[in-house]
Amino acid sequence: MKLARLGNVYAAMSFIFKKKKFVFGDSHTEVFTFLNSKVRHKFYYDVSWVGGATAVGMRNPNSKTNSLKIFRDKIGNIKNKDSGLIFQLGEVDTGFVIWYRSQKYNEPVSKQLNQSVNAYFEFIDYVIDKGFKNITIVSAPLPTILDNQDWGEIANLRKEIIASQKERTDLTMSYNKQLSLNCKKRGISFINCDDFLLDKETNLIKNEFRNKDKNNHHLDIDKYSSLVEKLLLSNV
Repeated sequence: MKLARLGNVYAAMSFIFKKKKFVFGDSHTEVFTFLNSKVRHKFYYDVSWVGGATAVGMRNPNSKTNSLKIFRDKIGNIKNKDSGLIFQLGEVDTGFVIWYRSQKYNEPVSKQLNQSVNAYFEFIDYVIDKGFKNITIVSAPLPTILDNQDWGEIANLRKEIIASQKERTDLTMSYNKQLSLNCKKRGISFINCDDFLLDKETNLIKNEFRNKDKNNHHLDIDKYSSLVEKLLLSNV
């Protein structure tokens, strides 16, 4: 019992001495909250995530999720401009919004992709203009929702999208390439998980990264957190 209490105290104290990084994104950024439970990890992540947040919504102050205001308010309260900021958006865009808007407005998918990426970096430029330079963008995760999957809340919400998992995977990888190019232009860091997530035989996400709960479209938290942790530490 005493050993267990000492372990809890050590875990709590370790957060005090860890370097803090601020994380912004959709529900997939819960992986960073999970990393906080790993005592061995060198960072503490202050996570601000909004379910359903989109990159294209970063130019819309009236979006349903209100993510733009939530993120701006949080960033406005960060006094130290040298603080590390991490952003991860795009899964909702590549898995649903881009396809939906393409169908609705009868426009090419490529045009909607560009609009999403441009909106994302309009927001990143806003952050840079605020004086923050230590910025990292993490790639949008590859899609896990199977073709014709009609179970699970998110799969059900996205069922009107006719794009196959392969098409959504290809779009996500194209999206991440655009994120990488834009990061290079601005001299900010980009963490790309695609090569580690992609099964080279199926050209879909590796089964080991699919959630054990078939109703959950998020990646397996243990596998994904270990990958993100490794890539972040190699980028320090």
